[in-house]
Amino acid sequence: CIIGIDISVNAIKVAHKKGLNVIVGSAEYLPFRNHVFDYITALEIIEHITDTDTFLDEIYRTLKVKGCCIITLPNLAAWYERIALLLGYQPSSLEVSLRYMVGTIAYNPIRDKPAGHVRGFTLRAILELLRMHRFKILRVTSASKPLKLSVWWSTIFNMINSILSKIPSLSGYVIIKAEKQEETIY
Repeated sequence: CIIGIDISVNAIKVAHKKGLNVIVGSAEYLPFRNHVFDYITALEIIEHITDTDTFLDEIYRTLKVKGCCIITLPNLAAWYERIALLLGYQPSSLEVSLRYMVGTIAYNPIRDKPAGHVRGFTLRAILELLRMHRFKILRVTSASKPLKLSVWWSTIFNMINSILSKIPSLSGYVIIKAEKQEETIY
């Protein structure tokens, strides 16, 4: 059985029209029994969640032993975020306003709206957090997408990005596959 969960009622209406099994709920408190899922995907979610510990506890609780989760998130330490910070710009993956994109080099503040990121993660931070929540890291890969820059800068950026995005700690996005470890009984 595949089931989705979303906080947005509108997103759920769209999913239902497409024949998807989706329910209203919060990712921080999953409305499911213990040990029911073989896989859980959290794609571009964790950076939007205030209580990441409860979120990971809920994933752990609802996964079967040896069940896997796949988590994707923007990398606060992406190579271009490091340069932006060095130049005094706000990293684009860690927003300071829910209304305006301010202080970043990657977006046009007039047209673009914040995505609602309330957490910023480096690769090291998310891996440490997953291990603290009793997950075994099985695989780490990376992904990237182009930033909205002028044509000239986009050409240079895309050339550099195609090389550096192959290194997860420098890439724009991180993809992690982790496995629930057997619970220790004392």
